[in-house]
Amino acid sequence: MKSYLLDAFPILCWLQQDPGHAMVDDLLNQAEEGKLSLSMHIMNLGEVFYRIYRVAGARKAEEVVSKLRMLPVSILSVSDLGEGKKKRERGAPF
Repeated sequence: MKSYLLDAFPILCWLQQDPGHAMVDDLLNQAEEGKLSLSMHIMNLGEVFYRIYRVAGARKAEEVVSKLRMLPVSILSVSDLGEGKKKRERGAPF
């Protein structure tokens, strides 16, 4: 199964319906169907929160992050950084 690691930019693009949002939507749909795996690092989720916070305030940022956590995207913690290195050493895609 293919795996993708998302950063903040495609998520922000998807949220704002900017060019490229359809690609993210397609990945999310495929992940929901179990055809691929999506992950995002907690640091990138924090970046999404911060950018929304700056524009729309804390309440909106908390609401959006809460909804993002319900998507078929695994949120990786700081401790997962070492695991990623081990996977790459074994030839995994991320």
